[in-house]
Amino acid sequence: MKVYEKDRVFQRATKVGWMAAQGSQITISGIDFAFCPVRRNKSLTIDVFEVSSGTLTASVPIDIVDIYICGARDTAIEFYKDEIAPAIIFKINHFGIDEMKSEIERMKKQMISDFGERPEIVDLEEENN
Repeated sequence: MKVYEKDRVFQRATKVGWMAAQGSQITISGIDFAFCPVRRNKSLTIDVFEVSSGTLTASVPIDIVDIYICGARDTAIEFYKDEIAPAIIFKINHFGIDEMKSEIERMKKQMISDFGERPEIVDLEEENN
């Protein structure tokens, strides 16, 4: 696993187009994934999606204790690696790396066809300048 050194603003694929999501990038088995906290009503989930296609891979609800643990980037990264990444690794092993990459390419082509090229991904420090 490799962690990108800065948090970023990614673009997630949705039914209505590309949607910005802020989070951390972790590479697993050569595939870049965005781990992004998302509030839904009164709960919080970590949405994990593949970076180039924006394809949602997992959505993991977290509890109030985990929210406090994830207050700092370093502890959030460790939480992602220890608690959420194993589910992504399981999916990759279950479906196979080639099948995962094929589905990523299919979804990427579909999103580009439906909504145009994915907007640029930016590092948070760059966005704030």
